[in-house]
Amino acid sequence: MHKLAEYLADREISPDKFAETIGVDRSTVFRWIDGKSMPRKRHLKAIAKATGGKVTAAHFVADEDEFRSAA
Repeated sequence: MHKLAEYLADREISPDKFAETIGVDRSTVFRWIDGKSMPRKRHLKAIAKATGGKVTAAHFVADEDEFRSAA
């Protein structure tokens, strides 16, 4: 499971609410969770801040590397 999805599930935060918290459209958060897109730099900073550093850019890079190696 993607680290962001895990973080949200563990804290019972909906992707919709998280999107509102960091100022993006809900579909954007779903694309990040599904691995269909990567957050931009400004969004990575917002994610790290909103999660208290529990989800960082490194988590997205690691997930992308795992996806590529599985293909």
